[in-house]
Amino acid sequence: MSNHSKRLLFGTILVSGCCLLLCWDLSSSKGFGLGILVALFSTVSFVELARMMNLGGVPTTLGVAIVWTLPTMVLLGVENLSAFDRPGVVAILIPLGPLLVWSLRRGGNEPRGLFSSRPAPLIGALWIGAPLACLLEMATSTEVGVHSVLWLLLVVKGNDSGAYLIGRRFGKTPLSSLSPKKTVEGALGGLLVGGAIGYGYFQFVPIVPLGPLGAMLMAISMGVCGQLGDLVESGVKRALGVKDSGRLVPTYGGALDMVDSLLLASPVLLLVIKTLEDSWSS
Repeated sequence: MSNHSKRLLFGTILVSGCCLLLCWDLSSSKGFGLGILVALFSTVSFVELARMMNLGGVPTTLGVAIVWTLPTMVLLGVENLSAFDRPGVVAILIPLGPLLVWSLRRGGNEPRGLFSSRPAPLIGALWIGAPLACLLEMATSTEVGVHSVLWLLLVVKGNDSGAYLIGRRFGKTPLSSLSPKKTVEGALGGLLVGGAIGYGYFQFVPIVPLGPLGAMLMAISMGVCGQLGDLVESGVKRALGVKDSGRLVPTYGGALDMVDSLLLASPVLLLVIKTLEDSWSS
């Protein structure tokens, strides 16, 4: 079986398994299925990051504890968790901005640098733990609930798959030096695929009061966020001198390779939903 076929096969199995766990949550607001996914991917992703940084001992243990904190508080139903009101989500997004700029401008040209052992637990919390916890917040504390997470997962991963397939067939123009295999044609194709998925899902579950066209435009926006999140991880890996974050899934790499496109998209979508819900109630 070719790597191309393996990627499609494992990708389909992975997304299908995640969707099945999320469907378990559709009949309950507890979010345990998603909680399992967040706990697994946030922990393994941080351990992979620590391994890439050659960390161990206290920094890794502290980092794992931090990335578990917010998801655990969400699942326990802690009331008035200010980290997930609108200012709190903006605060989560603020550190991601400089990380994005650094990745696009200097990733791969500044060996290690930003990724010394001292800030590693904090980087793991801000870059991995908090954004993935935003998924739990969407599932348990918004009116659209788990549907918003399913919508985002299908949109972002549809965007990834579309960019990969269209890029392989039609890609000619490099997108970024951070990831030489990515092309402008693939990126645009991925956005169209993600937009179509977002539009289609909206026909069954209107997750936002923006109409079908609004849902498609929001899906394209989430696709842009997903592609930027992927480039951030590419910059980090180039700075640390590794190709894949791990070997969790054949042809895909590690857990961090699989969730990188959600790390910017999830807090952005949560902020949009909370803003819209506040406008509905006012």
